[in-house]
Amino acid sequence: MEFISKRIIVGILARDCKDAVMQNRPEIQKLCACFGDYYIVIVENDSIDGTKEVLAKWRDEDPKVVLDTFDGIRERTEGKSVSRIARMVSLRNRLLDDIRELPPSDYIVFIDIDLYAFRSEGIVQGILSAPKDWGALLANGRNMLPNHKHLRLQYDTYALLKDTETWKDVTERSLSKYNQTKKGLYFDKRVQRNAFYPVASAFGGIGVYKYEAIKDINYQVVTLQENKSVALCEHIPFHNQIKDKGYKLYLSRSMQTNYGILNTNKLVTFEFYHFPLLHTRLLQMRDILICSKYFRQKIVN
Repeated sequence: MEFISKRIIVGILARDCKDAVMQNRPEIQKLCACFGDYYIVIVENDSIDGTKEVLAKWRDEDPKVVLDTFDGIRERTEGKSVSRIARMVSLRNRLLDDIRELPPSDYIVFIDIDLYAFRSEGIVQGILSAPKDWGALLANGRNMLPNHKHLRLQYDTYALLKDTETWKDVTERSLSKYNQTKKGLYFDKRVQRNAFYPVASAFGGIGVYKYEAIKDINYQVVTLQENKSVALCEHIPFHNQIKDKGYKLYLSRSMQTNYGILNTNKLVTFEFYHFPLLHTRLLQMRDILICSKYFRQKIVN
């Protein structure tokens, strides 16, 4: 793997994810070894499964690990509620504050430690080959579907926005499961055709940022204009500030992350699994009919 003579800071939020920390720690250390200097900054809160102890052991074994651990945020709300996003904004801004207490780096890499898998080589490749105008490189987050060997779905559609969209284009309708699935398929096709696909926002479990692009911005809570009880994904306003500074954001194909098996209902699984097969069979039947018609005409003539 290639070496980059720059300084990197890896930022991590951790909560009740002991097994994921142990699984992904070697890959994070492998990533850091590719740079001239590094720090790993971890914000942990309210874990009850042994995560605190695993992180403390990591800190004790590596002087470059900074651990900020605390109690006090036991709320575990889900979905797109303002309370959940406000909690995430608070934690992410605490992580930014801890990072800014360290010497400035060249790149900041935020990693969701609960990822099923990711490759450090993909991150290094993304940085080395990215367009010069990049301010953020966002991961190609993927989900596998049950019982399907080939079809994958783009993960983290809540954070996705087309390059031509702004946060004002996000509506309750666009956040429906149906439209989120459509959006995921849209981006998935394009990222497979483009090594770097421009976006207004994405995340997918990993974001690489130029330090200059984010050194003076913070995460914010922004609610939908039509419903103040629903909040935008916290990454969208954050990335909007990066665009306002003149930087470009890209979905990086090489920065592929794996979120494991998609948890979906049986009907959706049936549709995604059988419809492609049905389509293939129909095309084969069409070809057979065309051939039969052609040979019948030859015989008649």
